[in-house]
This record gives sequence, structure tokens and C-alpha cells, in this order.
Amino acid sequence: TAVALYRRSELTGTVLARFMEILIQLESKPGGPYQTWVRPTTTESPWHDIDLAVNANIALFLKQISIRLDGLEEYLTTKIFHSRFHSPYYADDFSTVYFLSRVYTGECLTELIAYITRRLTKNNILDPQQLSLLATSAAQIKSLSPLYSSLIQRLTSQTINQIQRPYPFIIEQKKNNEIKYSGAQALTLALHLEAIIQLSQSIENTST
Repeated sequence: TAVALYRRSELTGTVLARFMEILIQLESKPGGPYQTWVRPTTTESPWHDIDLAVNANIALFLKQISIRLDGLEEYLTTKIFHSRFHSPYYADDFSTVYFLSRVYTGECLTELIAYITRRLTKNNILDPQQLSLLATSAAQIKSLSPLYSSLIQRLTSQTINQIQRPYPFIIEQKKNNEIKYSGAQALTLALHLEAIIQLSQSIENTST
């Protein structure tokens, strides 16, 4: 997706053909969804999982090159309809909602909007990273524009100490009922800035 956005000329026919070969190798059925890991055919079953975050990101890249797959869209729609946003690779559901908001425009968009609204407007305790993920998710959806100004205010009211701390983002390891997370100061700050920029641009686009 990054290459598609910033170095489009590098997506040659050879590169795209190889990408499609890998995608076909990983499909659970024609048109998706897709398995998480590229692995030898002899690998045991735990490596055959299908993950929501991975498939949302695949859908985002395909969107960049103007490809829409019914199977993949159906998978994302089913997950959203049942509010099953969990991924075993991320610390919480906010990350998967963030990934979905960048790509999903299907028949369950109302359910996705309801989830984002509920988590932003109820008395939920959100750390700066979670707030940024939800705020950027809201910025992707025009019907949530009444929330934009208040979200910018919430984001800009946070202190430097709050937004320059690492928060759990990726699950690195699960062992003996203990979970090890990873996060980074740079990631928190980047997500914070992205949310403010996205919301500001959305407000500008709405007003014009």
C-alpha cells in the first residue's frame, strides 16, 4: 500500500504478478479471505489462520490498484456485522477497526460507524494511541463529521508526555498465560499526528 501511494512506478507488471501468485497461494477460497502466513505446504495447521487485520490490509492494497474481490468483501462484512474485531496479533480491537475504516464501504458500514461512535462517546478510558486510532477511523467516514472538532480538541489537549510514550500495539508473544506486547514512542506520535491531520483535512473538505 505504501508503494502504491508513494512509489507507484515500482509496481511493475512483474511485481503485481508475483503479488497475485502469493495471494492465490494463500486464498481460503477464490476471491478471499486469505491466510496470514506464507509457509511450506508441510507446515502444521496452526499456521493456517485467517486474520481480520491482515485481510483488511490486503483489501486496502487491492483498492489502491482498483481491484475488489467479492469473497474478501463478504468476509469483512461478516466480521463487522457480528462485531468480531479481534486479531490475535494486535493488543486491542482499535487497530483492526482502524484498518477496516480505511477500506470498508460495504453494507455493514452502519455497524462499523456505530462501534466507532460508541467507543468515542461513551465514558470509555482510552489511552492516546487508542484515541488516535479511533479518531482516524472516524475521519475516514463522512457521516461522523459532527465529532471531528471535538476529537481534534481531545487530541490537542493531550500533553507531550502522554503522546511520547509507548503503548501496547502488537502482541509479540503468548506463553504460560503471559502476554508480551510491543509499542513505540514514534508509533504513538505518528498515529497522533495522523489523526489530527486526517480530521483537519476532513473538516476542510466538508466545509468546501
